[in-house]
Amino acid sequence: MKASRETNSIQSVERTRMLRRRGALLVTVGLVILFLTAGNIAQVLMFPIRYSETPKKADVIIVLGGGLKKDGSVGPVVANRIRGGIALEHAGYANALLFSGGPVKSKKFIESVQMAAYAQSSEYDGTFVEEKQSTNTRSNAELTKILMTEHGWNTALLVTSPYHERRACETFRAVNVNVTCTPANSSLGPALNIWERILLLKGVIREYGATILYWMKGYLKA
Repeated sequence: MKASRETNSIQSVERTRMLRRRGALLVTVGLVILFLTAGNIAQVLMFPIRYSETPKKADVIIVLGGGLKKDGSVGPVVANRIRGGIALEHAGYANALLFSGGPVKSKKFIESVQMAAYAQSSEYDGTFVEEKQSTNTRSNAELTKILMTEHGWNTALLVTSPYHERRACETFRAVNVNVTCTPANSSLGPALNIWERILLLKGVIREYGATILYWMKGYLKA
């Protein structure tokens, strides 16, 4: 009887170990699949919230920030937005860029300043203005409106990431900024590595929550 109990105990331990190994394998496979397909998943998820209009001549091109790396440098998502704005300026749609983004990373960096520096490092030598106080899309809209008034600008092309364009567009229009919504083409910026694709997926998922929040607060143009 004792030998039987010991045998059952050993078998139970072995089954537990086997289940743990299988569980670890499944988790590993799942993570690998997520890493490899994150970009594709993000593209699928962003489809319902994408928004784009045909660009037209405007007084200024507004480029929205979206966070910086830990060292304060511009990441690929924001770089894509900047390059999108530069491409529109080079195509003759406006003669100036307005970078919008305030303090980030515990207020150590000003995002619009870093964005302007990145633009200049990309051999952009045109006119630009920095909006240095905004911390979210709503304040992007409110503060760029003030700067547009100061510079006598009445119309703007609004450049951000495709998944952010709809909420941004409606937010700007809700505070009566006359914008044409022209998201950046993902092919313009640096290619995303695996980790950056995960962060993109996270950003797209977050955008759904942010859109609901802005709708509840009445921040979106009806």
